[in-house]
Amino acid sequence: MMMLSNGRSNSVKNWMSLLRFPNLAIIILTQYLLGYGIIRPMMLMQHVAPPLGHLNFLILVLVTVFIAAGGYIINDHFDVNTDRKNKAGKNMLEGKISVRIALRVYYIINGLAILAGFYLAYMAGSYQLGLIFPAIIGLLWYYSSRYQRMPLWGNLIVAMLSAMVILIIWLFEFFMLLNNSGDFVNVINQLGAINKYIWAYALFAFLVSL
Repeated sequence: MMMLSNGRSNSVKNWMSLLRFPNLAIIILTQYLLGYGIIRPMMLMQHVAPPLGHLNFLILVLVTVFIAAGGYIINDHFDVNTDRKNKAGKNMLEGKISVRIALRVYYIINGLAILAGFYLAYMAGSYQLGLIFPAIIGLLWYYSSRYQRMPLWGNLIVAMLSAMVILIIWLFEFFMLLNNSGDFVNVINQLGAINKYIWAYALFAFLVSL
């Protein structure tokens, strides 16, 4: 029983390492602080409830987390041979986690992220918003397979994606707000201030990730 327990524990630890669990926790914390610490209070000051709502906000956060987790999986997948030479034992796909299972998880979570993303785009009244998610997934694939070996381009891509963690929340809130002209008029005086906060934090995330 103890051996079985240790095996399961190690398996969980390996997956947490592969998916960069602390980084995913930071994404969740960042988006909730942004949504519930800045956007929601500023909109409620004008007696307007944030149109994204609690459930859809959670879905958007999960979409972001799933895509980020998929990015970590595909990054390790392309790095197996390099890490075997330079960081032996550090890559979780180097014998600790099955590559086949990891790629299956990659396709499942990205598929769910795309479906949920288009659902949110439908709710926001703009199907084009849904294209953001497969575009980011594709960018992460190309980054992992090619651009991370090009320091300038690799750093720019990582920085842009870090900024998108911030921007994506306000992007969906804003488009959903446009669907209700009454609420949009009521909150219009706060839009400038919200934009300043959002872009300031996005710029900070961009610069820190360079």
